[in-house]
This record gives sequence, C-alpha cells and structure tokens, in this order.
Amino acid sequence: MKSILLRWAILIAIPSLLVSCGGGGGGGGAPACTPNGNISLHSSSTGTTLLSSITVTTLQSVSVTPVPVFVKYTKPPVAAVLAGYPPGAADPRTVVIDIVPFGSPTANPLQFSLTFDSTKPMATYLATWRFVVVDAGANVLGCQDLPVTFTIN
Repeated sequence: MKSILLRWAILIAIPSLLVSCGGGGGGGGAPACTPNGNISLHSSSTGTTLLSSITVTTLQSVSVTPVPVFVKYTKPPVAAVLAGYPPGAADPRTVVIDIVPFGSPTANPLQFSLTFDSTKPMATYLATWRFVVVDAGANVLGCQDLPVTFTIN
C-alpha cells in the first residue's frame, strides 16, 4: 500500500516540481532545467558514460530494445527521483516514447527504461524527459533534461 501511495504522491508532485526546477525564459518554450552537478544521467549503472541525449532509429513495426537511463545523485538525503517532462513540452508518451522506473524511488543510481512504439506512422518523434531529485521537503536538489529523438523509417 505504501508504494501505491508514494506513486500517487509522485504523480501529484511532478507538475509543480518540474516547473520549479529551472530558469527558462524567452520564446515561450519550456523552461530550461538548470543542472547543478547534483544529478547526472548515465547509460549504465557503473556511471562511466554520461547521457546528454538519446537517438533511436528503427523500421516500422520492428521491436525496439528499451534504452536504460540511470539517474545518479550526489547530495543526499533524497526522498525521490522523479521523471516527467518540462512544462509546455509535449508529453513524450503521446509521441510513442514511454518510461518505466525500476527499484526504490531513492535508489542511487535509479534505473529508468525508455520504451519506443514502432507501430506508429513513419516519422521522427522528438521529446524531452526531465529527471528531478527532491528531498523530503519537496525541495529540488537537482534536475537534468534528456532530449530524445525516435525515428521510424
């Protein structure tokens, strides 16, 4: 029951935390997440390769292997690691890119898995996932945006 309540708390908290985690401005686009060095994104749990973007290309209706994203933080205590999208940006799930967390919301690093639906029309789909680490008082300790490009040929 506790994990269900935590998931609902995270879903409710995401919009306000994702809005509050960065500066932004200009052009009416989504506010930028201002990284502060407390969070980093990696392609493996060992943390040897930093991720700044993800690009996946596939043929239509061909299964795509999920892409792991490991979120690592340096400043505890962290109450949760959240994933969402910047305010004003398209919901990545509507453009065939979904995300699934694995493990405890405070695992360090916490693994997420990006999944892709290649049964959609041939096109290039662009999205941004925003990762945020927060303390028990819902204060943002760090955030990082991850642009994702998914092309179906």
